[in-house]
Amino acid sequence: MSLKVGVDLVTTARVKPLIDNQLAGFLQQFTANEQLEATHCHDELLYFTERFAAKEAVLKSLNILIKREFFVEIETLNNVFGKPVPHISGSVKEIFTGKKLQQLDLSLSYENGFVIAVAVVN
Repeated sequence: MSLKVGVDLVTTARVKPLIDNQLAGFLQQFTANEQLEATHCHDELLYFTERFAAKEAVLKSLNILIKREFFVEIETLNNVFGKPVPHISGSVKEIFTGKKLQQLDLSLSYENGFVIAVAVVN
């Protein structure tokens, strides 16, 4: 089975005004669990930037048109070791299953205000 990769690069500078001004209901694109987990992080801006990049990378890996309504169907929470683990539901999960995919992995990294997310499905 072939691997599919999705990559997204986002800056915290791009996300900050979206959070500060609640433009286009930005925080509504995150699940309640993601919003709660963000309150326990040392840097909420970085947290939301990472999760935003993760959502776009997952959609790109599935070759799905990026629609904001899909964002709440992709939830990325940290496991006990701090590794971000993606969970999908709704239409995104139906597409994943319909393509007979079995595994979704995610890697997030950041440096100097840049966040990169890499999602791999097979």
